[in-house]
Amino acid sequence: MKKILCLIIMFFLVSCEKEIQIEIPSIQDTVVVNSIMVVQQPIVLYLSKTHSPMTEIDEVLDEATIIIRNGQETDTLENTGEGQYVSHVLAECNTAYKMWAYLEGNLIANSFDKLLSSPFELEYTITGFADSIGIDEEGARYAQFEITFRDDGSTKNYYEIAVEQRNVEQNGLTYNNIDCYSDDIAIQAEGTNDFFPRTVLFSDSLFSGLEKHMIIRYLPIQWSTGGMVDYDRLVVHFRSVSENYYKYKKKLYEHLAGQDDSFWEGEANPVPMFTNINGGYGIFAGYAERIDTIQRIR
Repeated sequence: MKKILCLIIMFFLVSCEKEIQIEIPSIQDTVVVNSIMVVQQPIVLYLSKTHSPMTEIDEVLDEATIIIRNGQETDTLENTGEGQYVSHVLAECNTAYKMWAYLEGNLIANSFDKLLSSPFELEYTITGFADSIGIDEEGARYAQFEITFRDDGSTKNYYEIAVEQRNVEQNGLTYNNIDCYSDDIAIQAEGTNDFFPRTVLFSDSLFSGLEKHMIIRYLPIQWSTGGMVDYDRLVVHFRSVSENYYKYKKKLYEHLAGQDDSFWEGEANPVPMFTNINGGYGIFAGYAERIDTIQRIR
């Protein structure tokens, strides 16, 4: 009799369910600005509002007036639709930019950033690349190239290196962004390696005013069978970035790494993003870059 009673109690404990209604608070409308300026290119700015995590549709702002001033001239950006605004002038090095966003005559956001010197002004050399240097912890083959440059010690500098692989295909050439990283002490000091960044981002804190030599490793695209996609060139982007860009990118990699776990299972690790937008969220920053195409070392 006791066994039967225990089984009945266990049945009710297992089969009972209780639905809990969760009230998700409403999201306050806040302006979001996204503008990464690139030297010698028109300034492009995207304007939208914050939205609920339940939707992936951005609420763009198409009726705003965006004004940018570089200290000498003022430009009202052209509204090209879908929340995008484009300048009539090109971004320049060694220039400070101020931005104001107005909606129905009211100031809704503003920001400031200064673009630093161009990598073209640096003493700079880069080698060709070597394939299949080693195998990483995930079992993927990696390749590498080397870069040497002299830092300008008269100011604080921030850098970024990004890599594209030029693939040889039947229909022609294609370009793909690929992950790159470095074990250099200057990169390890940044504390970003654990977040698996897609680019190499660093400051000159450990080599200000000195010549710096770095080994940059990258992961060539591989077939599912383990063989590498045929490529004959590597496109290297060496960038001098602003401080705001540097802070934003560092937080972005940490933020994205925190989303790898499941949000719905309560395992995500939210990381607040860096923003330099007064009155809203987002980024108004930029960089200058030098682009070099290197070949395989025979």
